[in-house]
Parts: sequence; structure tokens; C-alpha cells
Amino acid sequence: MDKTELKYLFFVSTLLALSFPPFPLGICVPFALAFFLWFLRDKPVQDCFRLGYWLGLIWGTMTLYWIAVSMPEAAILVIPLNAFHYAIIFWLYGVFRTKSEILALFILPFIWTGMEYLRYFSDIRFNWMILAHTQSYYLTFIQFIEWTGYLAI
Repeated sequence: MDKTELKYLFFVSTLLALSFPPFPLGICVPFALAFFLWFLRDKPVQDCFRLGYWLGLIWGTMTLYWIAVSMPEAAILVIPLNAFHYAIIFWLYGVFRTKSEILALFILPFIWTGMEYLRYFSDIRFNWMILAHTQSYYLTFIQFIEWTGYLAI
């Protein structure tokens, strides 16, 4: 991994980490993801997997640092394992992007939501990094989740 990739990964991870409570910066999520997708625009599929994993690892470390304070062993297992979810998401994005950029952009929200839904049923059931949590300060805009659930955000 070169320094340019690390800079992009740390920038996007920082934006995503700052989007979660207690920071009221959920508006950063679409910009961070758009920036990361722009960064992946000319990368091969295997790099999408690798960079997605590193994004999940760095972002997870920034967001889930508190686990290491109380249970260091759990942090060593949970954060890297959780990063594979993002590796799979961006690998699938890369696969669809080889067919059509528009198709990949259209299907990415469904891939992401599907992965968050499947994660709910896994043995890990570690849902702290669900993107819906980033919108918790915008109550006026998320009233519809009463009927749809958090996955509709």
C-alpha cells in the first residue's frame, strides 16, 4: 500500500468515524462514500476488496476504539472481522463496475443494505457500524423509519 492510498483511506475513515454519535456530522457520510468510490474508479476488482478491507479496518478502529479499553481481546477479533463486511461490499461493487459503472452505482445501496441485513443474522451480530446510526441527529428526516425500520435510511 502506498502513501497516497493511506491518505485517502485515513481521510475517508475519519469522515465516516466523525459521522457517528456523539458527533452530529452524519451529513459527511455521502461525501465520504462518494470520495471513496471516486478513489476506486480505476482500481481492479481485487484492489476494491483490499481497499474496502483497509477502509473497514481503519474506520472500525476509529469508531470502535472503546472495545479495546474494556476487552482488548475482543477488539483484536471484532474489528478485523467486521472489516471483511466492507471488503465484500466494495468487491461486489468492483465486480458490477466491470460490467457497467451506472449499474454498480445503482446496485451499491442494495448491496450495502443487504450486507447490513445479513450481518444482523450472523453469529457476530455486531451492528454498531450501521450507517443508520449516523443519521440519529436528524430526527425530522428519519421519522419514516417507524414504518420501514433502520435499513431504509
